[in-house]
Amino acid sequence: MRNCILLIVFFCPHAYPQLFSVGVKGGTPLSESTSSGMVWNHTLGGGLSTLDIRRYTVGPTFEVALPFGLRFEADALYKRLDVIEHYFLAPCCGMITRTTANPWEFPLLLKYSFRRRRFHPFADAGGTFRRIESDDERIENFFDGQALPYVIRYHINSPLIQGGMALGGGVRLKVAGLLKITPEIRYTRWTSRDLFPTRNQVELLLGLGL
Repeated sequence: MRNCILLIVFFCPHAYPQLFSVGVKGGTPLSESTSSGMVWNHTLGGGLSTLDIRRYTVGPTFEVALPFGLRFEADALYKRLDVIEHYFLAPCCGMITRTTANPWEFPLLLKYSFRRRRFHPFADAGGTFRRIESDDERIENFFDGQALPYVIRYHINSPLIQGGMALGGGVRLKVAGLLKITPEIRYTRWTSRDLFPTRNQVELLLGLGL
């Protein structure tokens, strides 16, 4: 028993980098990140509505090695979005609402690596879901050409949950010993486009891990 414990203690530091990997992943969208359209309310009027997804995503990533060259990856990727809606009955009176929200995406992917000497190309696929939490809403009222003080409402809505399927590919490079760099292009097909400009999301991602 004592010999088994000594073997585990000796080999675990060497096996850990091969079995587990933790790090951070960031990126930017390659697909559409903004959209606009007209909104109308029979009592408030109508105007332009714009949706903007900030051009960054970032969050932690975790990998575990599986048999047959497979790896399991789980990410928690944070985004930020803004929605501005204009409601005007006339140029002199109306309302502008500004809403910000925090989407978190949680891809769960199975990866297959093609072994090479200096780098490891890989392909991945799996399911994903995102949780969109509302942050705050600011209402700006206009009457007779004068801007009234802002009305700020901090509110917690029931989070919006959306699902999707993801697939991608990239390469895993080892530098400076244990440091791994993993550039990747990932495509996600969402079941809904609520609060997003498109259901087809394409991103360029870069992971740094140990």
